[in-house]
Amino acid sequence: MCEIPLDTEYISELAEEHRAWLSSYGSKHLANWDRLLKGNVEAACCEAAFRRLLDSFGVKVEPNELLRTDGSGPDFRCSSHGSHFYMEVTCVLRSTATQKSGILEEPTRCVPSDPFGVIDAIFSECANKASQCRDMDAPTIVAVGTFHSNAAMICVKRAYVTSVLTGKSKMAWDIDTCTGQQTGDSYQVTALEKAAFLKPDLREGVGFARCSISGVLLCGLGISRCLGVLHPNPARPFDPSLLPSIDFGSVEIDRTTCQLRVHWTGGGDD
Repeated sequence: MCEIPLDTEYISELAEEHRAWLSSYGSKHLANWDRLLKGNVEAACCEAAFRRLLDSFGVKVEPNELLRTDGSGPDFRCSSHGSHFYMEVTCVLRSTATQKSGILEEPTRCVPSDPFGVIDAIFSECANKASQCRDMDAPTIVAVGTFHSNAAMICVKRAYVTSVLTGKSKMAWDIDTCTGQQTGDSYQVTALEKAAFLKPDLREGVGFARCSISGVLLCGLGISRCLGVLHPNPARPFDPSLLPSIDFGSVEIDRTTCQLRVHWTGGGDD
């Protein structure tokens, strides 16, 4: 899988814009980002793309003061409407998206694919970033982006992103043991496998995980496809109205029935 070439117009313009922005905050931040750019173009430009996205929402973005050469702390400190939050940016590489899902960047032929493979990659990124979101003085969002436009077009939809909250679900139905026939309607069940914020709990049925992450922002970079999900019981809750152009999903736990219900802030199917 080839990497994004540095000389493409979009990448070159994005990199130069981000470099100019960083230069106003001193040489340390710029040197760190240039080092990342040399080692991983997609990851570096993912940071630049999310910074540009936040700018477009009127959010003031600054390099996080905790950013050090050891990579500790989230990438950005973000201010809006008198409050602030942090954002840690991570990238699902195009090669990873293809490997996990089987979705080709240019679908010139029909091949088997599994869109939930991208959701699996998103879960892995969240699991890896939880420690960097601890001990902050405000909510911290993990922003997961990809330059794999075809995978983003297919997977950054509510039908799949809901699985970030609930884990991959399966269809189930009840069987009459006497007749061997289905009784009642089929329904969905989940073992919470790869759920970003939930885990099985022997006493409560459903417990909470990775409470240091207030929410996750999922974005197909360059194609303006973006959705968010919120932690149901975070250490520091994030106010989705700070990013009013993005629909956020949240999960509600019915402790009596052990059912999960997902709600979205906006209308529409995507």
